[in-house]
Amino acid sequence: MLVTPWLLGSVLAARSGEVDWAANAALLTFWIAAYLLFQAASTWLKAAPRRRSSYALPVQVYGAVAGALGALALWLLGVGALAWVPLFLPLLGVALWLAWHRRERSLLGGVVTIAAACLLGLVARHPQPALPDATTTVAVAAAFAYFTGTILYVKTILRERGKRGWLVASVGFHAAATLVAGGGAWMGGGAVLVWLTGFFAVCTARAVLVPWLATRHPVTAKAIGMAEIGVTIGLVAVCLLPG
Repeated sequence: MLVTPWLLGSVLAARSGEVDWAANAALLTFWIAAYLLFQAASTWLKAAPRRRSSYALPVQVYGAVAGALGALALWLLGVGALAWVPLFLPLLGVALWLAWHRRERSLLGGVVTIAAACLLGLVARHPQPALPDATTTVAVAAAFAYFTGTILYVKTILRERGKRGWLVASVGFHAAATLVAGGGAWMGGGAVLVWLTGFFAVCTARAVLVPWLATRHPVTAKAIGMAEIGVTIGLVAVCLLPG
């Protein structure tokens, strides 16, 4: 989830001959450090006030590392990349508010994190802000839809297993993504949208079958995670198809 949108944006930039791999690598390392800082800050926020000092050191360490890597990334990408920052700030604010209220594992918390990761994909493609081309828009939107659907899907297997409302939401969301991709393909959106229609159709079938199987044979989080690696690779392959 953290790396895939960056990878899509970087490869699409390379395909157009507009990528600086050193700058994009610095952007990725900064992004990972910033995520670790966010996790440390979330733990600090959730702690009781009298215990927060126990969690201050990780915040300070990750903050220093993220600051240094951010400065390096900005130097390599160019100061124009700062124009992306205002788009990240509302997402960060919502995520920290949820952490403060111990709701970081909520659906909204996951969606906000995914939105930030997908926004990073746009930064990797266009370090100097610009309207993304159609190929990039489709790839980033597909990543957002897939990872958002995965939140719902995983909840139907683990935390919300057996709850009809979550199952309906998961299947409905995946079906909607299939219809949107199919509609784009029908309107002449290109081969990628045709393949994405098939991809999301498979994801819809998965959203139906796996939770049903999980009610009979419990599935471990590790097994789900390993399977998702394969599905994510499939998503990347489809999004990077020519045309």
